[in-house]
Amino acid sequence: MLEYLKSTEDLSKDSLVADCIVWNDGKQWHACIDTSFAGNLKNVKTLTNYRDEHEFDFILDKFAYCVTINENGNMLEIFVSSQEHGSVVASVAAAHYPNNPKNDGLAPGAQIISMGVLHSESYGSIYSKIAVKAVSCCVT
Repeated sequence: MLEYLKSTEDLSKDSLVADCIVWNDGKQWHACIDTSFAGNLKNVKTLTNYRDEHEFDFILDKFAYCVTINENGNMLEIFVSSQEHGSVVASVAAAHYPNNPKNDGLAPGAQIISMGVLHSESYGSIYSKIAVKAVSCCVT
């Protein structure tokens, strides 16, 4: 995502600011994020905790993201994959075309959870503790 933002000249001139609003409807927490980066909330998708509803949306129509709302609504975590390769492979594997099943992936309709397990200072190495923690989060 960082590479994309750097390569998009008109977005890199100014800092991107996204308004984020979090509220509770009496049953669950909700969040909306201004992914237009222009203060336009008209077409913003309202999300809940990914773990509860498996909802996601896209930033700049290119990067999928989901949210987790913690600390009684005081902490909004926005999850975006920093690398595209794994997301693309997972999306192809889980592809599902109800009207054209021959185009389905190997696991059509699978629920995909993006988990980063590479440490920024490890030069691409995977730390086993991080990988175990990621898998634990997925199966709980």
